[in-house]
Parts: sequence; structure tokens; C-alpha cells
Amino acid sequence: MWFKLPDSGQSSVSFVRWVARTAVLMSFEICTAVLPDYPGLARAGGICGGLPFPLLTSFGPTPHVELSIDAVPRSFLVDFGTTKNIVWTSSRETARATRRAAINLPGLAAADFLLRFDPDASKPRQPAGILGTDILSHLTIHLDERRAWISATSCDPSTLRRAGFKPIDQTGFFSFDPARIERHRANVPVVFLRFGKTRVWAQLDSGYADPPASNTVDINLALFERMNGEATLTPDGTVTVSTCEGLVTRPAFRSTGAPVIIEDETGATLRVVNASRLVLKRENGCGGIGAMTEPAAQVGASFLRTLGPVVFEPLAQRVWIREAPSEALDVNRPP
Repeated sequence: MWFKLPDSGQSSVSFVRWVARTAVLMSFEICTAVLPDYPGLARAGGICGGLPFPLLTSFGPTPHVELSIDAVPRSFLVDFGTTKNIVWTSSRETARATRRAAINLPGLAAADFLLRFDPDASKPRQPAGILGTDILSHLTIHLDERRAWISATSCDPSTLRRAGFKPIDQTGFFSFDPARIERHRANVPVVFLRFGKTRVWAQLDSGYADPPASNTVDINLALFERMNGEATLTPDGTVTVSTCEGLVTRPAFRSTGAPVIIEDETGATLRVVNASRLVLKRENGCGGIGAMTEPAAQVGASFLRTLGPVVFEPLAQRVWIREAPSEALDVNRPP
């Protein structure tokens, strides 16, 4: 089976993995000892409790964690921008099948994974797959720069508020119950963005390794046409991004004189950030906002780090981010 350790040299491989896991845990303890104190955040655990999964730094800005799948430790991308759980396979014969596998996530003894072909799947140090919202929508995840704290229960809202977090209601967008999602949308968490007069929801896609310039926002054609009618969008070259269809080059723009205002569902301002670029995402074979006729946006891993730490709480249909200090909420000045 693809997940089993090889028979030859199994004991040495197991020993090497034990050493690697021990090193990760020791590094985690050292990092925890020097972490700054945050209001309401216990030094011994995440703000919502749960199990700590250190983020693996070898995969760039997108959050990867090590899980035990069928008793074998493998790395997985924590991807709030996709719904399906995926395991990569180098066998074309098994691709497109579904596999049920044991996992070590809180409250989940096993989960179903779609097998998808990747010619590099058998290479060393390649990620084993993707955790999509089919799994993530049943967990509370406190994601910071170093780790994902994962639990199977909701967080105490008073604890989050004392720590400076503000909720963003996810009704119709992100929930433990797919029946509560609007039919034309995917089960993906969102924030609300304002560019001048234009207000729109934006998917939080942690699996999207957006362009290196920080705070890039992808916009679909419907949003582009609305913004171009209400403000001046200045062409700003192109960007090349990696998608399910390979490398794709897309046009980029800047919105003159309009910082990005992050709001909750009521329109209350939470943060003000400077979006370096707006990237036009047209309809494509990968789906997402490009295929939508309503105005929509998408932000990736770099933008998520700007917002961080973030608490995803689908059991209560909320996403929590920290509100900026009051002096930073002057929307009439550049951030």
C-alpha cells in the first residue's frame, strides 16, 4: 500500500523519523519559551486550546503540517480555499479513486481522501496531500506564524474578545453544515473588503501561494468591471502564478488612492492595509472566483499572514481576526 513503510530498512527509516519528530518537538518547546505574551493567550497552548501542529517551513508561505495518516507521518497543506481532501499518488491507475484513511486530528479518527495523480508524489520531501474544508469545517483552528492549534470544539468568544479578536460572521459562506452554504458558493471562509466605494467579500485561500508582493488581492471580471466604473484602475504589469493548470500569467492593476479596508459583515472597519496589486483572475479550468458572475475577490497566504493570527471557527460560523489599534483605523490616510 502507498502509505506503508517499505519492508527493507524499515527499522532504520523508523529511527530516522523518530529523530526528526523529536527534533521538531524540541524546536517547538524552544520557540514556545521565547514567544511574546498576548492578552488571553496561554503560554502552554493556543487561545482555543487544542493540539499544536508546528508549521513546516520548507514549503514556503502556505501552511503545511505533519499528520499521521494510516500511522505514517506525512506533510499536508492546510487549504481553506478548497473543499476536497486530497492525497497525491504517482499511480495513474489509482488516481480519481477515494481512499478512507486513519488520521490523528482531534475528533476525527478517519477521513475520506480523493487520490489525485502527481508525477512527483513519490519523491522525498513532497507533501502527501491537502486538507480541504471537508475536514477543516469540523475543526477550530488557531493559525499563527509558527503553528496551527487544532481542536474539535468551539472557542469561548469572551476569551477571544479579551485577546483583541473580532468576529466576522460566515453565514452563507463557511460552516460545518454544507447545507447552510449558498448553492452557488464553495464552503470557504471569507472577509469583507472595501476599495473606496466598492465593497466585496474575499475568500481566505491559505493554499494560494500568491505573488511575492505582500497583500495582493485577486479579483474576478465582475469585480474588475465594477471597480473600473467607480474608480481608476491603473495597469501595473503582469504576475505569474502557479495554478492547477500550471503557470499562468495574469494582468495586474493598482487602485489609486484607495487602501484596502477590512470589514466585518456589518461594514465595521477592522483593519486597513495597503494592497500592492489587484490581479485579474478570469474564468479558468480551476474554478473559484474566476467562474463566478457576482463580484468576488480572493486573498492568499501572504495576505493571511498580514491578518494573522486568525481563528477559523466553522462550528460557530465565525472567523476571528485582531482589530488594529484605534489610531490605525484612520481610513482617510494611507496605512
